[in-house]
Amino acid sequence: MRFLDALTAIATALLTFLAYVQWRSNRRFQRAYISAEPHGVRSMRGAEKSQILSHIAFHNVGQTAAREISCRIKAEWSSDGDFNPPRIKTEGGVIRD
Repeated sequence: MRFLDALTAIATALLTFLAYVQWRSNRRFQRAYISAEPHGVRSMRGAEKSQILSHIAFHNVGQTAAREISCRIKAEWSSDGDFNPPRIKTEGGVIRD
């Protein structure tokens, strides 16, 4: 009887470990992914100052739909042909300021 109890305990521990591994790997697949694509820059007509309007399209590309999305865009105008935009810092695939 003790052999069967030990075997049951080992099988239970193994199944618990496998469930944990599947749970950890499945979290990555159920994450919502968003793609941001530039859709052009246009100047504002009739504006007193030189103003521009930037168009950006966001698309859900993950298996889970993204909800309650917010974004902040910092746009800079430059007539310099050698303009290099600042690097974007990412932490674990998430863009941070």
